[in-house]
Amino acid sequence: MSARFELVLDGRGKFHFQLCSKDDDVLLRGVSCARREQVELDVNTARRAMQDVQRLTPFLSYDGGCFLALKGDDDRVIARTSRVATKEELAVIARRIRAVPEDAPLIDATDKALHAKH
Repeated sequence: MSARFELVLDGRGKFHFQLCSKDDDVLLRGVSCARREQVELDVNTARRAMQDVQRLTPFLSYDGGCFLALKGDDDRVIARTSRVATKEELAVIARRIRAVPEDAPLIDATDKALHAKH
């Protein structure tokens, strides 16, 4: 399967998106939202922001690891990567994110979560 955005529902009933590579690695995970519509807006913002180096902001965590935050037009964090140990690993993730085409499809994976509960 090609790179894609997935709309997912977490265990608390909140929606978020994740950007998955063609190898099914989760490259970005969006912030949790109560409304599906907000997540869809965040995906549209992420599509534009992923290509802008200024919008992928590196952060150091308290334990020396690092991660990237993806910021929208209003400077609000809309997604972040997993924490990794080195800046080199972070650079690889950034390149992989920027390689995802802007028109990567949005797949609704909320049905999977709903069926798993029953």
